[in-house]
Amino acid sequence: KKKKNRKKKKKKLTKKSKHHSEDTELQQINPDQTTKQYNDNHIVSITVHESDLLLTDGQVLKPIVEVHVINMNSGHYLRKTSSTEETVSSVQTQVFDYHTNRCITPQWEETLHIPEPPSHIFTHDTVLLFEILDRSTHHRPSSLYHNHTTGSIGRVAWAFLKLFGPNGAENIGKKLRLQLYQPRSESRPVDKSVPLLMTPRY
Repeated sequence: KKKKNRKKKKKKLTKKSKHHSEDTELQQINPDQTTKQYNDNHIVSITVHESDLLLTDGQVLKPIVEVHVINMNSGHYLRKTSSTEETVSSVQTQVFDYHTNRCITPQWEETLHIPEPPSHIFTHDTVLLFEILDRSTHHRPSSLYHNHTTGSIGRVAWAFLKLFGPNGAENIGKKLRLQLYQPRSESRPVDKSVPLLMTPRY
């Protein structure tokens, strides 16, 4: 009975998506040890493992993963603890080259670091947005996020992670599979502090 329920839940999630899932892991670390307490002498790390097969037109050649830290209440990028104006910068993996790696599923196995106190990031008001982008030169530039100002980028898929579940359980310090969704096709100017994924349609 438990297996049947899990299958039904997965079907419900995939109705809005043409993609599968991505493995990621979030934790706080310092150079010597990892603890479960929110020690602000530590830093926040996000390990991006891999993605299932991406359902694209076959033109995606060099995917990367970019992670954005968002305040759910405002829909804006989370502000730094050291500034009332500056926001937490997004972080991204290195390029996964299909031709070089000769693999049909992207595998990054890369740890990204956010230089903010864990107590500032690990709250019920924070959500992480994961975006898979293609760095291939044939794609037109993306305006999904304001800091995409150079290079040629194509949007492939996106996912989100709430750091706490509805029952208060932490999604921290363990490997998770995130549902990938197809990005919006339209592009238009937006407030620089608000991701396009968080803005309403007109």
